[in-house]
Amino acid sequence: MSPDPYSVLVADDEAPARRRIIDLLRPSPEIGAIIEADNGDEAFRILSQNRPDFAFLDVEMPGLSGLEIIGRVGPDHMPPTVFVTAYENHAIAAFDAAATDYLLKPFREARFALALSRLKARLPRASPPPDRIVARTGSVVHFVPVGDIEWIESAGVYVVLHVGGREILHRGSLTTLANTLSASRFVRVHRSAVVNLAKVSHIAHVTHGDLEATLASGAKIKISRNFRAAIAELGSDRHEGCV
Repeated sequence: MSPDPYSVLVADDEAPARRRIIDLLRPSPEIGAIIEADNGDEAFRILSQNRPDFAFLDVEMPGLSGLEIIGRVGPDHMPPTVFVTAYENHAIAAFDAAATDYLLKPFREARFALALSRLKARLPRASPPPDRIVARTGSVVHFVPVGDIEWIESAGVYVVLHVGGREILHRGSLTTLANTLSASRFVRVHRSAVVNLAKVSHIAHVTHGDLEATLASGAKIKISRNFRAAIAELGSDRHEGCV
């Protein structure tokens, strides 16, 4: 059984700031419901009633501030929380309130990706990721070790598993399959592609500022701009001048 998607509260009185966070959350296949609040009182109500899995809170909002919200809910009853603010002087108070991370506006996608990974690390998975995928093609059943998969691409109501030069068709959606795999090993780099990080040889800039991942097999996979944050934390030995 794949884990349920995470629900997230995004609270900020500035609509563009909320949209920035939401746009960066959407590409993650592990994110489900995103609940918005444009003031502290509404954020407090949502945290008290809906109990999202984690939260992004602006520190200064109309009504209750982010710090006041934690004071009312209680640190022990808060979900993992990232404070988002334009002011550096709130950092100490944020960590005193047991914040998971602290984002200073304006932040880059790579920094947001790090904050999101820290949030996810605070939440247990509903079930461990599988060590193999059972793919049925007609009357043939393939037992595919997950570690052997180089990358996975969407193909309508099917996905194609690229394994050691072979292409194995498996019925199901890319999002559903990606939800079952280890997020530390498999990363979505495009709306129609997931790559195994262990199979990535390097990442480089190509034309028009785009990024492209080259796998050990020689396959080249385009990295969509919307998914760059997911691979931004790769070690420097995996990329060539990427930002």
